[in-house]
Amino acid sequence: MPVRHFHDFILVADAAQSAAGGLASFEVRVFDSPVGQGTRKESVRLPDGLARQLRWLEDRTLDSELARQIEAGETLAALLLPPYARQMFSASLARLREDEGLRLILRLDAAIADLPWEYIYLASGPRDAAGFVALDPRISIVR
Repeated sequence: MPVRHFHDFILVADAAQSAAGGLASFEVRVFDSPVGQGTRKESVRLPDGLARQLRWLEDRTLDSELARQIEAGETLAALLLPPYARQMFSASLARLREDEGLRLILRLDAAIADLPWEYIYLASGPRDAAGFVALDPRISIVR
């Protein structure tokens, strides 16, 4: 059944902090969702290997090096959806009816806006391309 109505899941990622090597951390909070407003800000630190993982995504195909692309997508998902935000995201997805979808609205600090958030990967079954959030027909990503 096609999605006829999208519910907003508004995620704010801001307060980016830099270090000598570049971007070091930022904060994430759920501004609004189908299960309510978030009550916490979560601070996330960028892992040392992030630049290497992002290079894996540069060819923009899911056919070659899928395992590496999934790993990069999982890293991006851990940054954008830390535990509390991920719990709210999962609860929002679980609440959807068959003809409903979730519009993931990203309000991003300029320092992290260029990261390829469309590659976030949340596995719910086999580790295949279906875990990329942007490929889920029930989810729309809006920057």
